[in-house]
Amino acid sequence: MSLEDSLDISANGTVLKLWVVDRFFPSSKTCSYCGHVQDMPLHLRTYDCP
Repeated sequence: MSLEDSLDISANGTVLKLWVVDRFFPSSKTCSYCGHVQDMPLHLRTYDCP
């Protein structure tokens, strides 16, 4: 059983939502509130939504 399968089984029947994304999805560059994606150099670690 894969990790994805285990997480899917654990989340099933709960209020949890499992999002499976591509490994190159820019999740650390995306605002969790509005969805804006901002290009960031590697030395920046804090995202400030415009």
